[in-house]
Amino acid sequence: MDIANRIRIAIGTSPMEKDDCVISISASVGLASTDTSGYQLQRLCMEADAALYRAKRAGRNRVIADTESGSLAEA
Repeated sequence: MDIANRIRIAIGTSPMEKDDCVISISASVGLASTDTSGYQLQRLCMEADAALYRAKRAGRNRVIADTESGSLAEA
């Protein structure tokens, strides 16, 4: 969570310039862990994808992951 959140912040604080216009970028990140989802790659991808869409529905520009208890963690 901490690393993903640092990456999200770095993306958000690094505006891009194109033709003298400043473009702001944000990132939403969904995380899955082998601790909660197991080691099957397809399930890990599905869980990360589901967490990504929860992050987008929650307002974007955030990191969301499933916790061991099955609830969500947000950064």
